Amino acid sequence: MMSIRDEFEHIIARMNANPDPIRSLQAVYQFKLGEGQFLQVKFHSGQVELFDGTPLRAECRIILSEQTLRKLINDQLNAVAAYMSGALKVEGKLSLAFKLSEVLKAYI
Repeated sequence: MMSIRDEFEHIIARMNANPDPIRSLQAVYQFKLGEGQFLQVKFHSGQVELFDGTPLRAECRIILSEQTLRKLINDQLNAVAAYMSGALKVEGKLSLAFKLSEVLKAYI
């Protein structure tokens, strides 16, 4: 099984190869996957970068388990359902979380 970071890199490679769906997205997302485990994803001008830890100021912070994230990435779980059930928590701009959910659908 791929690490969650590898899965992120795989999706980001697809995004960077086909930037049209993300061209208008300008944001930094932070994922807290467990105690002290953070990944940040920066969308800027149709390109995506992945960072370990928390080097950037994130407008949207998403807190979820690695298992929940895997289900979202593999289209086995709806982001809204995960949010409503409490499996996914959002701090910061909720609208950006929904935008990310919409964008991901173009790549999964």
